[in-house]
Amino acid sequence: MTHVCPSHQISSGQLFALLFGARISCLLSMGAFFPGQLSLQQWILPLILSGLCLFLLILPFWLLQKKYHGQPFPQILRAKWGKAAAIPLLLYALWFLLEAAVPLVLLSLFLSRAVEPLVPVPLVSLALSAAGLYASRKGTEAMGRTAAVLSFFLALGALLLTVMLLTKQNLSNWEPVWQGEGQNTATGILFLLARGSGLGPFLFLSGQTRAHAWRSFCLWDIASTALACILSGAAAGAMGNYLNNQIFPLYTAASYAETGPARGLGAIVIAMWLFSTLIGLSMDLRCFALCVGSVSPKAESKLTLLGALAVAIFSLAAFSVSFWQSEIYHFGVLLPYSLLCIFLFPLLLLFKKQKTSSRKKLVLLSVTCLILLSLCSCTDQTRLDRRILINGIGIDFDGKQYLVTVQALNASEQETSGVTIYTTEGKSVLEALQALTKQTGKDPLYHHASLIAFGPSCAEQGVGETLDFLIRSIGVEPDISLLLSKGEAAELLSAERDGETVTAQTMSEILETRNINGQIVNTNLVEFVNGVSHPAGGAVLPVFTSGEDGVKAVGSALFSEDGTILDTLTEEETRGLLLLSGQFDRGMETVSLSDGTVLTAELSGVSLSAEPSFQQGSPALTLRIACEAAVVSLGQEAEAGGTRDKERKALEEQIKKEAQAVMDLCLKEQQTDIFSFYSLFQREAPTFWEEHGEHWKEELPDLQTEIRVVIDLKESGRKN
Repeated sequence: MTHVCPSHQISSGQLFALLFGARISCLLSMGAFFPGQLSLQQWILPLILSGLCLFLLILPFWLLQKKYHGQPFPQILRAKWGKAAAIPLLLYALWFLLEAAVPLVLLSLFLSRAVEPLVPVPLVSLALSAAGLYASRKGTEAMGRTAAVLSFFLALGALLLTVMLLTKQNLSNWEPVWQGEGQNTATGILFLLARGSGLGPFLFLSGQTRAHAWRSFCLWDIASTALACILSGAAAGAMGNYLNNQIFPLYTAASYAETGPARGLGAIVIAMWLFSTLIGLSMDLRCFALCVGSVSPKAESKLTLLGALAVAIFSLAAFSVSFWQSEIYHFGVLLPYSLLCIFLFPLLLLFKKQKTSSRKKLVLLSVTCLILLSLCSCTDQTRLDRRILINGIGIDFDGKQYLVTVQALNASEQETSGVTIYTTEGKSVLEALQALTKQTGKDPLYHHASLIAFGPSCAEQGVGETLDFLIRSIGVEPDISLLLSKGEAAELLSAERDGETVTAQTMSEILETRNINGQIVNTNLVEFVNGVSHPAGGAVLPVFTSGEDGVKAVGSALFSEDGTILDTLTEEETRGLLLLSGQFDRGMETVSLSDGTVLTAELSGVSLSAEPSFQQGSPALTLRIACEAAVVSLGQEAEAGGTRDKERKALEEQIKKEAQAVMDLCLKEQQTDIFSFYSLFQREAPTFWEEHGEHWKEELPDLQTEIRVVIDLKESGRKN
């Protein structure tokens, strides 16, 4: 079945479409069960270096091609080794089965842990194995054409994710990119070479290309490496250290890339992963068939079928048994085996074309049935009316256990309307939430939750334990808003206005007015985790209060690196915080002039620049705030006797006063670098940071700061 057939040759573009699809599967599973615990930010350097290593690993094969130009590798192998060539070919066959099983295992783990309701993982493994077997039997030409179409979708999906993530960049999240230890970087390079090199299939299938493949190999390696680096960097810049706690970080980043009714682009990642796994699986089974057919052509059909079944069984065993998920399975075994096959024995590579099965229609029908069953069936399927759609969560702590209050949407199979308040308790937040089933007999679903409110008691004892559940829970969206209740969180989520409960969605809409009034912070889970992850860092949450008129925002609260509350900020201090952190969009500023007239101006177009320096060996920082101000209210008396310059200076002094007040509170009193000034010194003064970085928190009270405010004052409205 593997004799050479010119009509089954493929173009170099189709070959590298196959290799590109297989590499995307490795990218999507990057970081899963990696022993070195490299964060996604720190994968960029290993990605670049592993791409360079591929050029070195391919040299033996390239030189051999030049020496025996036009001769298939099976002829070269048999001419030199004779019957003994069967031994390395069997080693290759086993290696391709192992390479095929690894992405299938990771996909199965992903589906079982990240997709709700749970999918029938065994059936998915069997269906993909059967589909891969059918594709390998169709031949390399059919595989190449299909991969060209699917790879276009994969590339488009990766670019879409990158674009969406680039809109949510935070430069301070890029710091860990360059902080990886040398040992972890080296281990990451070897890990990628073991799992995502693509050289094995390239050495086997490049002989079937109609054009010279070497130039295409260089383009493929550079392009796929660049895409992987850009996508990883975009995800790291959007979510930062939050991704360190995620088993499948790119899927988490995709769910964070877009907000709104769709709640993210996770579905695109799932589709990309399925397609790329199928491409890689069919390619590995094709290479397995070439190995088996070169040793025993008559047994190829049966052994290829057994090989596909072995891949499915092996992947299910690895999925079910934790031992096979250890670092030995993913690194210690694959790496030496990969280096042996792709570098040490390039002379043993074989190409032999297999015929299309005479029973292809029956195989196609069987594969279609398996795929349809896997896509349409779910285990533990739950109807909508058997779900509690959680809209908001409030967490209090009484010293012994957590008191959790939730707002749940009233759901039926036709619609969702109104909210119901439930209160539970437990030794942990998760235990309290699971206790909802005892009250309702329904399964909680958290994807609809728009906010989480902490009570003062919870904030005083630290929200670290609570955050651990929120970070690890697949059901909680990473862009969910966090806030602090001035009273008990239970009171906030039970507050009413005009006889109706104020919903979590209404409170979320209040938070979104930050870009209108300039006095409200809006912090999501990712931003809070990244803020408190730095030893000298911190985070800020909006503060809400409840009363007879419902709820309202009344400032913000400052949290330390251990998740405990440090202090509260007034609305004016909150505005200064937004100005200094580059989060201010527009809002009103009111100031009293020297003649007693009250001036109100709308601030917009704010820009912030920071310049670190040193004065007598001590760190110093000069901040420049520039913005536009439009006068919207000014007394008649001031219009007659006042001057524009006096009004502008009064506004500049007021803004400077607010900014200086919040800076003194955070840096000097609480020793918390909520503004991430440490990133400036780390980037601009690496020598200083290397010596003093570990003690940055102690340096904060002595940090010399200067704030300069420049306002472009304009009139607005009509003067009579």
